Amino acid sequence: MTGTARALVVARRLLVDRRRALLWWCVAFAAFIAVNVVFYPSVKGQQDFDQLMEQLPESLRVLSGISEGLSITSPVGYLQSQLFGLYFPLLLLVFGVGLGANAVAGAEQAGTLETLLHLPVRRREVALGRMAAVVVLVTAMAAAGAGALLVGDPLVGLDEGLPAVHLLAACVDALLLALVFTALAFAVGAASGRKAEALAVASAVATAMFLLNGFGDLIDALATLRVVSPWHWYAGGDPLSNGFTLQGTVPALVATVVFVALGVWRLDRRDLR
Repeated sequence: MTGTARALVVARRLLVDRRRALLWWCVAFAAFIAVNVVFYPSVKGQQDFDQLMEQLPESLRVLSGISEGLSITSPVGYLQSQLFGLYFPLLLLVFGVGLGANAVAGAEQAGTLETLLHLPVRRREVALGRMAAVVVLVTAMAAAGAGALLVGDPLVGLDEGLPAVHLLAACVDALLLALVFTALAFAVGAASGRKAEALAVASAVATAMFLLNGFGDLIDALATLRVVSPWHWYAGGDPLSNGFTLQGTVPALVATVVFVALGVWRLDRRDLR
């Protein structure tokens, strides 16, 4: 059996173990999206909502994903403010970071990683197999959300002037954003063997990068620094308006690969607990 085949066996085992949890996460995610979608007819054409948003402090508008000149009553403005500005990528991120931290560190603390490594399989194969399964799980959740939007949007008029490919781009870019911090949690867990540390570091970095991107619009000193923020890669590409862009996809893909590679490299060279 080749190394790739052994890694796939490891990945399949994790997918089987997490299938029920994935189902409930997907159902809850799709339901959350559906609730937001069905409220759009009550907002559409209501200029009072735009006036209300204009009265909010600029910092709150920026952090909610509403840029100047974007109407919250339009399909793009509504989806950006209610879903893609924060909640869609955030829920994927929460799901992914938990899985990423558990992929190696959680298994190591539970004692199952050592048992697995007694089999004829290398550490890097175990790490890559489990991380591959994590990517599949997070992608499946993103697909559930995208499916809910593609089905629900035409029913309430949220597809007016919004090409399906742009909606798909927003979902993919949100997934890539979540995978960056998922990979970071995996890397920290693989390097330390501590699940709590992996969760804490990934969550803290995700929060700091979100604030850096948001306040970069308001504070000149932070404007140049925010280019390192995955949230800036995601939001700066404006996928709902522009579709797929290099900014929204390439940096996140590169960061994810780098974090995974670092995690695998460190796990291969340290003593297990």
